[in-house]
Amino acid sequence: MGCLYVVMPVADGLLQVHWQALYQSYGLSTAEMMTLLAVGHGSSLFLGTFLGISSDSLGRKRASILYCILQALGCLAKLSSNYEVLSVGHVCLGLASSLYFSVFEAWMTTEHEKVGFKQELLSETFWMMAFASGIVGISSGAIANVLMEQQALSARAPSVVAGFVTFLCLLTIIFGWNENVGTLYGGLSKPLLNGIQALRDKRIALLGLTQAGFDLSIAVFWLLWTPTLVADGREVQTGLIYACLMGSMMLGSSIAASFLCGPYNVIPEIYVPYVLFVAGASLILPAYDYQDIPVLVTCFSVFHICVGIAWPSLARLRSINVHCLKSPSEVLSWCFCAQLHPK
Repeated sequence: MGCLYVVMPVADGLLQVHWQALYQSYGLSTAEMMTLLAVGHGSSLFLGTFLGISSDSLGRKRASILYCILQALGCLAKLSSNYEVLSVGHVCLGLASSLYFSVFEAWMTTEHEKVGFKQELLSETFWMMAFASGIVGISSGAIANVLMEQQALSARAPSVVAGFVTFLCLLTIIFGWNENVGTLYGGLSKPLLNGIQALRDKRIALLGLTQAGFDLSIAVFWLLWTPTLVADGREVQTGLIYACLMGSMMLGSSIAASFLCGPYNVIPEIYVPYVLFVAGASLILPAYDYQDIPVLVTCFSVFHICVGIAWPSLARLRSINVHCLKSPSEVLSWCFCAQLHPK
C-alpha cells in the first residue's frame, strides 16, 4: 500500500504544475479559475465529509476504488474546455481528495494491525511515505515540464498521463488489496453520530482543528504560489520550482524521521507547535508582496521543509489518538475538512 500511496500523487503533481497554463489555453479568466478551485474545495468540504465517514461500512478497498474512479473522471474532465464539464471534474477531484486523505490511511493502519506489526513501525512508515512522496513530486514536476515543452503535444498532455497513472492504481487496488470493513453500521446517521461523539475527546478535537488549519494553509499556498511567482508578467520555470519544493519536503521528512524513529525519539506534541509556527512565519514575507524570486523560493522552501516534518508527525498523532477507535475513517473525515492540493 505504501508504494501505491506515493505513486498516486503523480497524478496530482501532473494536474497542478501547469494547471493555469491549461486553463489559460481554454481562455478562462482568473476569476473563473478561482471559482473552479472553490468548487473543488467546496465539494470536498460539504460532500466529501459524508463520503469519508461512510467508507467504513462501504469497505475501504471499495472506497479506494471509488477514489480512483473519481480521480480518473476529474482527469478526463480537464480535457474539455467546456466550463460546466470542468466544474463537474473539480467536484470529482474534490471528492477524491477527501477519500485519499482518510480511506487509504485507515486501510493501511487496519492492515498493519491485522498482520501483527508493532505500533512503533507506523512512525517509520509515515515518514518514509512522506519522503517518497517528495521523490514522486519531483518526478511528476519533471514529467509535466517535459510534456509541456513538447510542441507536438498540447497542454492537455499532463492530464492524459495523470489519468493513465490513476488507471494503473485502480488495477493494483482491484487485484492486489484485501478488503477491510469497519465494525460500525447503521447507515449514515450512526457514523455521523460516532464521529461527533469522538470529537468530545479534547485531544481528537484539537488534533482535528490543527489538521484542518494546516491543510487549509497548504491549500491556500498551492492556490497562490504560481500567481505570486509570475506577478508583473515574469516568466519562471514552475516545474523546476515545484521540484525544489518537493525536495524541501523530502528534507523535512528526513528531519521528522530523526524525531520519530531515532536517534532523538521526540514526542510529536513537543515539536509540532514550533514547526507550525515556523511554517506560518515563512509565509509572512510573501504575504507582503515581496517579489524577489530567490527570496520567494527560499520562503516557499522553508514552508515545505515544515510540511515535510509536520505531515508524518501529525499522521503519527492520528495513529495514536484516532486509530484506536473502532471506526477511524469516520473521525479522519472530520479531521480533513480542507485538503492538501487545490482541486
